[in-house]
Amino acid sequence: MTVDPNLRGQIRAAIAADYGESTILPGNRMPRPRRLPTGSLALDYVSGGGIPFAHMTRFWGPFSSGKSTALYKLFAAAQSYGELRHGQLNALSELSVMAGELKQAKLLKEQAKRERELGSLSCAYVCAEKAIDTKLLEDLGISLKDIDIVMDTKIEVIGDTVQQMLGGYHVEGVDSTSATISVDELGHKDGIYGELPMLRARRWGYNMDWWRDRLSSENCIVYTSHSRAKMGAKTGFNSQAPEHAPGGYALNHEPGLILRFMKGGALKRKTNGGLEPVGDDARGSATASAFAKFQPAGGELIVRCEKNKVGVQGRVALLHHDKRTGNFDSAHEYEKFASYFRVLEKNGSWWILPNGKTQQLRSTIQEDADLRARIEAVVLRCAEQPDYEAILLAGQSEQLVVLPSATSV
Repeated sequence: MTVDPNLRGQIRAAIAADYGESTILPGNRMPRPRRLPTGSLALDYVSGGGIPFAHMTRFWGPFSSGKSTALYKLFAAAQSYGELRHGQLNALSELSVMAGELKQAKLLKEQAKRERELGSLSCAYVCAEKAIDTKLLEDLGISLKDIDIVMDTKIEVIGDTVQQMLGGYHVEGVDSTSATISVDELGHKDGIYGELPMLRARRWGYNMDWWRDRLSSENCIVYTSHSRAKMGAKTGFNSQAPEHAPGGYALNHEPGLILRFMKGGALKRKTNGGLEPVGDDARGSATASAFAKFQPAGGELIVRCEKNKVGVQGRVALLHHDKRTGNFDSAHEYEKFASYFRVLEKNGSWWILPNGKTQQLRSTIQEDADLRARIEAVVLRCAEQPDYEAILLAGQSEQLVVLPSATSV
């Protein structure tokens, strides 16, 4: 067959007429992926600026590694989407003005106005584990009257429900796929849990493929999965098996973004309310239990981007999870990035701020909204523009997080 490039316009028109105008587009007309803020600066960074719409996203890792908390914060961010994105884009616009990029600043300002008009996004939470603390959801900023919750473990019900909801909900979260089981497996005369994994794999295969085909530019699906530890080995990052969703390797779906959550060491409370790694003197009054033994106030969580079709793969960030609030320590994330990206400089133990110096950066960050916006704008720009990040990190190590060893977990 002879190829004639002059026929491209005619072919594009025919395809558009048969399957829709957006089916085939020139590369310069492809829109940039829209992002849903995660509610965590660290997760925004590793995900490339937030969770992408029109893609499936997977959070996976061992139990109690922060997957559900991250999903809850995503719902809270979605319910405040308009104001949140308006603030973020305006801060990015100011950063562009400072860099002399006036055209880019204008585009960001215009986008900020459009995003603000979207207001709150509709959310649905599928709780396959059938265990939920609505008080925690409320404490994390979720409006319970504005989120619909599905409590079901059966794969067929979850698959059909999520598929039907795509037309009316922007954000859908399934927590977790590992807690599901097939109706066929439940009703099989020889059905013992785990004995017929191919039934689960087959059901998930049908449903998840349908999800991806029906995703629009306004949909965002996030699902969590547990990892399995290798039998007979120490529990830790280095000994965790590769990902196993229900059905094992029979499931080979392609999410646009995969974030791997890992557990680090225990944390104790500092006098300023923050958290810090536990040393040999862990039996302080702030961390002692009623039995005079150490009781951690929180835990380190390490998140690594395993795959990113719309961003940088391999980024890693550290979060502090506060067991008392059930939330991530946002002030710690801002402190960490302020130092890493040199948003603020240090003179000995003093941080140099625009209006002076301070040793109490944590309290300053909590009280100064402009400083938070400045740090956030730099982090978001680095997340979406790796070349800008490379300039900021020139001449310094890019090691933001030290991955835990098997013995430290």
